[in-house]
Amino acid sequence: MADPVLGCERLTAARHLTDAPLVAIGGITAATAPAVLATGADAVAVIAALVRAPDVERATAELLAAIER
Repeated sequence: MADPVLGCERLTAARHLTDAPLVAIGGITAATAPAVLATGADAVAVIAALVRAPDVERATAELLAAIER
């Protein structure tokens, strides 16, 4: 069973507890990735938002544009 959604507030708290690499996984999209990275996460793992997209190339470009801002 998957762990519950932690949200940005708990990711921020986790970042304050460790210097170890912190990767956010699950439910990340181009719309949410910037806020997730702003918590101090080192990376985001994005799978469903890309593989389920009708146009994977476009979805990938949108995600890259979102995280490069």
